[in-house]
Amino acid sequence: MTGASLGAGSKLLLALASFVVLIAGLQAAGEVIVPFLLAIVLAVALLPVLRRLQGAGVPRAIAVLLLVLSVALAIGLGAARLASAAGSFSEALPDVQARVESSLESMGIESPSLLLPPARAVEFAGRLAQETLGIAQQLLLVVLVMAFILLEAGAFKAKARLAFGEKADAIDRFQAGARKVQAYLGLKTVFSCLTGFLVICLASFFGLPHPILWGLLACLLNFVPVLGSLLAAVPPTLLALAEFGPEKAASVAVGFVVINFIVGNCLEPRAMGKGLGLSPLVVLLSLLFWGWIWGPAGMLLSVPMTVSVKLVLENFEGGRRIAVFLGGAVEPPPR
Repeated sequence: MTGASLGAGSKLLLALASFVVLIAGLQAAGEVIVPFLLAIVLAVALLPVLRRLQGAGVPRAIAVLLLVLSVALAIGLGAARLASAAGSFSEALPDVQARVESSLESMGIESPSLLLPPARAVEFAGRLAQETLGIAQQLLLVVLVMAFILLEAGAFKAKARLAFGEKADAIDRFQAGARKVQAYLGLKTVFSCLTGFLVICLASFFGLPHPILWGLLACLLNFVPVLGSLLAAVPPTLLALAEFGPEKAASVAVGFVVINFIVGNCLEPRAMGKGLGLSPLVVLLSLLFWGWIWGPAGMLLSVPMTVSVKLVLENFEGGRRIAVFLGGAVEPPPR
């Protein structure tokens, strides 16, 4: 049977089967793909910094070396602090769980282990910490791929125009989209670090154990759209409930709300403007989709992955209609 003789139903089944095989392959190869994707995201985010260094007269190879050393140092130090804090907290987790359940029972909440099991509440944070440490263990691979991408980035535009000369406008559109991604990643990194610093100050002010752990997790989870701020607030609030009681736990929760309101609702939207042009529904669905495929690491990469898919679709005739539905709100056409 040739492709021309396939009916509509057969084509649909073939497309669905191909999609299932693709998803299964992505899940199976996650341990290899995720570090490569992280290297690509880091390289894209650091391209503006590389251009500024070159503009200041630094040779490209030296600039790349400086960026690689900076990233390796940041990941190494962050992973070391995260491993130390997460290890000590994991040892105390059974005792914390028992005290949280006792506090909930004293507040009249029956069967708290079924309603809000603390182990489940911190499971996501624990998995995120473990996967971050796992990626950090592949630090050599990440920085090596990132270094080669940065070294080759200068010649990419010339090569693309040589290969797709008749589609030069598509290259310009893709570069414009890439600049949006770079701006998003840069600003998101700044505000994530600010969120982590404020959470460390909050945890230290209330005397919570392991403030560095909660700050690092808040920094990482700020990259997770929609659910990240909520997931970052749950473990410290439960820990405050176990250590100090419901009053201080409520104060910690209010502190997280204030931090997320100031950073996420005031500072970030003002700095990012219109953002990446993604529909909020698409952001949520992509969060669930990539999280299902690669777990917490997929959630961290969900926005860059979805933006990349949208940029690719916009540059192909058959995909532009799909890209429209991935975009944000548009004005209805005049009647």
